[in-house]
Amino acid sequence: MSKIYTKTGDKGKTSLLNGERVEKCSIHTETMGSLDELNTRIGLLCAFITKEYLEYPVSFLRDIQGNLQKINSYIACSKLPEPNFLSDLSDIDKVLENEIDILENENTPLTKFILPGVTVTDAQAHSCRTQARDAERQLIKFRNILGEKCIVPESVFKYMNRSSDYFFVLARWLCHMSGNEDCFM
Repeated sequence: MSKIYTKTGDKGKTSLLNGERVEKCSIHTETMGSLDELNTRIGLLCAFITKEYLEYPVSFLRDIQGNLQKINSYIACSKLPEPNFLSDLSDIDKVLENEIDILENENTPLTKFILPGVTVTDAQAHSCRTQARDAERQLIKFRNILGEKCIVPESVFKYMNRSSDYFFVLARWLCHMSGNEDCFM
C-alpha cells in the first residue's frame, strides 16, 4: 500500500485529475476546497442526527454529498469534460425543492429573524447553509474567471442556490423535531 503523503505538494502545488500541476490557491483548488468543506460539514450533520431524528433520512444528506463529489470531480478536471459528464445532475435542484416543500409544511411559519444554535444539530445545519453559500460564490467566481472555458451546467448553480435554502429549512425542522422553538431575534 502506498503512503498517503507524496511530498509533491510541499512547494504549494497540487495535481488535478489529469495530472496537471496547479497552485494550491488556484481557482480550481479554492472551488474544490469550498465544496469539500460543505461535504465535510454535511458529514458532521449526519453524525449529529441521533435516534431523536431517526425520522429524517440521513440517506438524503448522503445523496447531497454524492452530488457534491460529482461536482467536485468535474471541477478537478483541468480541461473540463463535456457538459454531459454531469447530465445526471440536470434536475437535481428539483429534488431539493421537493424536500424543502415537505419540510416547510411541517415547520411553523417564519415571522422573525432567527438565530442558529438552539441545538447542536440545528447549528450544524446552519453551518452547512452558510458553507453552501460560500461554495456557491466560489463556483460563480470559477465561472467568471474561466469565462468561455467554464462549461459547468446551470443546473449546478441552481443546485447550490437551493442547497442553502434546504439547509435553512432543515435546521428549523431539526429544531422543532427536538421539541424546541427557534431562537427569534
